[in-house]
Amino acid sequence: MKAIILAAGQSTRLYPLTLDKPKCLLTIGNNTIIEHQITWLRGCGIDDIIVVIGYLGQRIKEVLGNTIRYKYYKDFEKTNNLHTLYNVRDELKGDIVILFSDVLLSKDLLRRCIENKKDFSLIIDKQNITGKTMRVKIKDHSIYDIGSHIPVQEGDGNFIGIAGFSRKGAELLVEQMEKLVKNEFYRQSYYTTALTEIARMGHEINYIDVKNEPWMEIDYEEDYQKALRVYNQ
Repeated sequence: MKAIILAAGQSTRLYPLTLDKPKCLLTIGNNTIIEHQITWLRGCGIDDIIVVIGYLGQRIKEVLGNTIRYKYYKDFEKTNNLHTLYNVRDELKGDIVILFSDVLLSKDLLRRCIENKKDFSLIIDKQNITGKTMRVKIKDHSIYDIGSHIPVQEGDGNFIGIAGFSRKGAELLVEQMEKLVKNEFYRQSYYTTALTEIARMGHEINYIDVKNEPWMEIDYEEDYQKALRVYNQ
């Protein structure tokens, strides 16, 4: 199994904290966010780790060194992560786990995702539905829609930004992304748009509920300050 960490974005919502670094290099405790993620991935037995870089990508290389692989996405200023992930489609083979680079969670929760054998395994939070992350709609224990277009009051959960895929799931994801990236309408879309289309095709999009396990996405300075309070205790 391999891991792909999407870390190409500019993180403008965290300015000025991210004017000189990608947000995955913000420090929580004794390490950066992305170093925590890599430690957890290795603790779950994954050593083939790819970081997709863009904005100030050299800074990420300086911190992580040559123990992981890098892919550079040059159009990070013009598109969202649908295009970022499609740009590394040659790596979407076999079993994979894809992570947004700004998520903190427990290693046990990550392991549950990695060890799940379904074609699609999205980690979601059904207890705390907010406007900060993408909402999901669920029917018959399967996700059928995902995105920020879903009103908070209508959401059945929040996708936390981490998902596992089987070989078949990864192949379906690439096929659907290929259709979407040809349309200018989807230049600012997340790759999860492809999952909604896959669900419409009749495929089951499974999920793992965080239940009571902790997680946090760092999107705004208030998120970062909360993470510092929680993880620096």
